[in-house]
Parts: sequence; C-alpha cells; structure tokens
Amino acid sequence: MVKFTKILVVSVIVISMALSIVFAQTDTATIDTSVASSTQVDISPNSFTWSNLAVGTIDPNYASAEIENIGSTNVSLISMDVTVTAVDAANPRATGLAQNYQAGNFLMASQDNITFAYITYPLYNDTPPIYLQTNGAAIFSRVSFGNREYFWMATSGNGSGPVTCDNGTLYYFNTTGEAHNKTSIGNTSLSNKNGIVLSSTGQSNSPQNTAQYGIASVSFEVPSGITSTYCMAVSRNCTYGRIWKWNNNINPYDNISACNNDAYFFNDSTSGGGFKPGQLLRSYFTLSIPSGIPNGTVGTSTLTVRATD
Repeated sequence: MVKFTKILVVSVIVISMALSIVFAQTDTATIDTSVASSTQVDISPNSFTWSNLAVGTIDPNYASAEIENIGSTNVSLISMDVTVTAVDAANPRATGLAQNYQAGNFLMASQDNITFAYITYPLYNDTPPIYLQTNGAAIFSRVSFGNREYFWMATSGNGSGPVTCDNGTLYYFNTTGEAHNKTSIGNTSLSNKNGIVLSSTGQSNSPQNTAQYGIASVSFEVPSGITSTYCMAVSRNCTYGRIWKWNNNINPYDNISACNNDAYFFNDSTSGGGFKPGQLLRSYFTLSIPSGIPNGTVGTSTLTVRATD
C-alpha cells in the first residue's frame, strides 16, 4: 500500500509540469514611425579664447572643434561667417584702442590643420606711407598675414566724374619680395602692379541695399600653411573693402559670381559624399595678428556655421 501511494504522487507532479508548458503564450506588435526632415549643425566647443598673442605673428597654437550634423538630412554645403569691425565704423588702425578691433578680424579657419585662411578680413581706407607710389588712388589699404603687409589701392572707374571704385582698377602687391615688414620695405611702385578691372555688382545683395561693390579674385604669396586665394570687394564709395574665403553662399557682395576664389568649408561635390546625420567634421582655428595692433582685449566676435541640405 505504501508503495502505490508514492507512485501516484510522482505521476501528479509530472502531469502538472506538462500542463504549464502547454499553456505558455507569446504575441508580437509592430512599431512604425517616421522622422521629420530637419537641417541642423552644432559646433563644439562653442567658445574659443587666445591670450597674450604677439603682434606680427600667426599663432601656432590652433584650436580644434567638431561640427556635428545633429539634424536628419544629409548636408551638402557648410559655410562660415564671423562678425568683424563694422564696415561703416571708423578705421580702427592707429587709434591706440584695442577695443576698436574685433577678434573676428584676425580669425583663420582650416579644414585640415595645414592650410588656414581668413574667414572675413575687413579693409579700411588708410594713409599710404610717403615712400609708396599711389598715383590716382581713390582708396589705399593693406592686407596682413602675421608681420607681412601687402599694400593695395583702387582707382576710380568714372573718369572725371564722381569717384566710383566698384568699376575701378585694383592694384596690389602679392609676392613675398613685395611685402612690407620690419626688415624689408618691399615694393614701392603700387600704381602699376597687377592692374585688375573690378567687376561691379548690383544693389540687390548689398548691405541695406545702399551700396555697390567691385569684385576681384586675388592671391598672395604667403607663409607656408596659409591659404593664398581670396575674393576681394571694394565699396563703390571707396571707403572700405573686404577679403573672404569660407562664406561662399552668404557673402553680401558677389551676387554676379565675379570671383571664383570663395569656397564652402564643406562641399559634397568635392568631398565624395554628403555630410550625414550624426557625422562629425573636424575644424581648426587660429589668429593672425598684424603688426601695429594695440595691446589689450579686443571685442568679442561670433562665428556662425551654416548648413545647406
């Protein structure tokens, strides 16, 4: 009798285990979604500081940053712009006040940490040195790369009528032997060097729609590691100019494609593919401080990175 009872108990346990396996159930659900189209970029870090830079130098201590595609679309073009001393402000040169300059005046950017170029470099009408031949100049100024100054001037294109530099002629020095610095006076005959007729733009793409500009492609022999090709604009009223590099799609001057030296910081047509969501793009920055900049803290500038899908 005892033996039979043990066998019965075991049989009940086995049956119970089998039933639990049979009754176990699963089910599935499908999840569908879509992501909205959004073109966004982020640059990190979002602030840069340089301190105690020597005049006449290009700082070798570059800053690096990551541009990230934080949107949902492939970006085809990336450009840069930076705020500089206002074009309608007085020439800050020889004022002795560091705050009359902005840091963006000196900012250079690079895609590869090898070749750096000014993003935007403002040029103001200045007084030429006494040893320089500037016959017929309606505007005179200088472009500086560290301690090298390349003088330039433009003549009026309106004969004996009102002074108009947008259709005048640009003359400029662009070789290292012609550059002026502490040890070399450079070329002194500016009025017959590299005469380029400026291409006049219309008003539709000019600041406040009040001014026209003359455009030219320019290049300079510069220290190793510095980009030498730029677009240059000279205002119609012969009071200021500008060179620029990385803001092809936002510059307010060249609405007639008169210059082919402006560029995008990223261009999918030359990079072999778009800048994809989540992808990172390394960028590098440094400052070129011309000779003759007063000591002290200059004004803060804002760097803007723009993306186009």
